[in-house]
Amino acid sequence: MTLNIKAFAIASGIISALFAFIFHIFVLMSGSGVEFLNLILVWHPGATLSYGGAIIYAIWMFVYGFIGAGIFAWLYNKLIK
Repeated sequence: MTLNIKAFAIASGIISALFAFIFHIFVLMSGSGVEFLNLILVWHPGATLSYGGAIIYAIWMFVYGFIGAGIFAWLYNKLIK
């Protein structure tokens, strides 16, 4: 069984983006984990500790999830042949 690289990458990107967005909003609403999120946001241009920053951070995480899962699915397909 091979993985559909495009579908796997898109699904993983969406899941990564949703998790990141929910985490970011949780930190904004609760105030806990602000220091941790500030450490992460240093590496993501445009992402700030705000609601707009949550969207930008989610976009970054979609890109990371898409690329990482695409590489994983491609490698998986190569190794099972």
